[in-house]
Amino acid sequence: MRIKTPLLKHQVAAVEKLRKIKVGALFMEQGTGKTRTTLELIKRRLDAGKVDKVLWLSPCSVKKNLMNDIKKHIGEIPGVFTISGIESLSNSAKLYNQLMELVKSYDCYLIVDESSLVKNIKAKRTQRIIELAERCKYKLILNGTPITKTEADLFAQWYILDWRILGYRSFHAFEANHIEYRSIRMPNGNERIDKTRIRRILNTDYLAEKIEPYTYQVKKKDCIRLPKKLYNYKSYELSVPQRYRYTKIKQEYLAEVDEIKSSTIYKLFTALQHIASGRNVITSPDDRMRTEELYVDALTNPRIKALAEILKEVGSEKCIIFAKYKSEIEDIAILLKSLDKSYALFTGDVNVKERDDNKERFEASAQFLLANKNCGAFGLNLQFCRNIIYYSNDFDYGTRLQSEDRVHRIGQNQNVRIFDLVASGTIDEFIMRCLNRKQNILDAFKRELELRRGYHMNGIIYTVTSPDSNIDFYNKIGPALASRSVRKELGGYAIDIEPHWNCIFAEKNDVLVGFMVLEPKKSLFGIQSGYVFEEYRKQGIATEMLKLAIKLANEEGKTITAMVPKEVTKIFTNNKFVITRETNNWGRCIFDAEDLHEPKCV
Repeated sequence: MRIKTPLLKHQVAAVEKLRKIKVGALFMEQGTGKTRTTLELIKRRLDAGKVDKVLWLSPCSVKKNLMNDIKKHIGEIPGVFTISGIESLSNSAKLYNQLMELVKSYDCYLIVDESSLVKNIKAKRTQRIIELAERCKYKLILNGTPITKTEADLFAQWYILDWRILGYRSFHAFEANHIEYRSIRMPNGNERIDKTRIRRILNTDYLAEKIEPYTYQVKKKDCIRLPKKLYNYKSYELSVPQRYRYTKIKQEYLAEVDEIKSSTIYKLFTALQHIASGRNVITSPDDRMRTEELYVDALTNPRIKALAEILKEVGSEKCIIFAKYKSEIEDIAILLKSLDKSYALFTGDVNVKERDDNKERFEASAQFLLANKNCGAFGLNLQFCRNIIYYSNDFDYGTRLQSEDRVHRIGQNQNVRIFDLVASGTIDEFIMRCLNRKQNILDAFKRELELRRGYHMNGIIYTVTSPDSNIDFYNKIGPALASRSVRKELGGYAIDIEPHWNCIFAEKNDVLVGFMVLEPKKSLFGIQSGYVFEEYRKQGIATEMLKLAIKLANEEGKTITAMVPKEVTKIFTNNKFVITRETNNWGRCIFDAEDLHEPKCV
């Protein structure tokens, strides 16, 4: 096998480390040339007579692109290569048997490309790859990063290479030593372990020490100079009927959420995403979800209108538009046709051959590529384009990063512009917050749910709520809003509350005894008002509400600001707030959620 292209400096270093060992992991960020590095390792094994066949497993959606990449480096693909789709191993017994016969008959070099797709040890594809791997002396896993969510991702990938590296023959043994799960308090007061939620990973130093001898990691910033990624967020408002449906469905589906059953949470997310994108959910939480159009004319959909504004910024340049749902792709296509824009489809509804043809058409003539991340996030080299629009997002930070790097890679010579459509006061904002903080959206939601379900303290129940998530909100707070004495103590100002604002309730025997109103802004919460009814004062209720506000701010990585009467500033300073400005009667307090121990003035 003769390779036509030279190795770059960081690729030489990778080869020098991994050529000395039979199994290894090549974690190279997208665009740093992991295919070229892998081909060098293969060539050396073949030339030395260590292997006589190569079995390369990759995502089905990138097989054609991988083959083109290999041809770029070595010309025609040698007959010793077998390239198969990872997903196909899940449902094709015939393919599995063929590959098993291959590894039984020859000394095979097993390459598992995008190994994050096999991190679930219980999945059929993972079990079958492990069985194939047991027949191969030489093995290599490839991925952009070693971890896409938590260190728990490591187990299955490293088991494929050799269980002895981590030292555990079962996931049960691995989790017993390294995973601490969260617990859920049940209605009867008992606690139950929730194995869908990881609190923290233990003994990470041990894991790092075990995999280091077999790992070479490359980050783009360390080896190549690429243009910047420029992020742009396009916010827009739902229409009034759309907001009404959003609030109603949110209340209905929240009522059915079961923390133990993650499926109920994803069902809530899906319902809210559908409405934010212009679909109406017409089924109850217990039924299989069905939707219908909220807008007969797609061009009147506020989300489509917001997209049209972004397209003006894109101008005549090429652009990839990622969307999650088929109905969204259809609406976008209607918009592009109305603007006389050319486009090509790259979705699961298009067969593999047609997708490959459409990718070539996008490069040659079409201005837009309409894709979903399941198909378009992996293996595509699209550095001739510099614009990406996320019409909607899913919940996986790993695939988001992969999809961005379709254009942000070697060969890109312009700044990459990335646009996100965000409906104000909706699930979109929550998803973006989780993606920006690299959080698991399911875990983040469950933590927020815990805050909203509240806790008991000395006979008082503390909860986080809002008008658009609590049907009884105004029944609870109404008397306070109408009370002249409450308004007088708050300086004569009316209590202002918008539907998406957060409010902390303190209740005793189902009666409101105190509240705190938080206005959410881009990077902070502003405490708009807070009040404890006179007969319940000096019981620590204000302090507990403030602590709950701090938990909420810390969860969202936000600062808290408040202008408070001087006589209550001590409550704030006792909870790590600092006073940044004072008048005769008032003091401005600020809390920086990024550092609980050393509050900063801003």
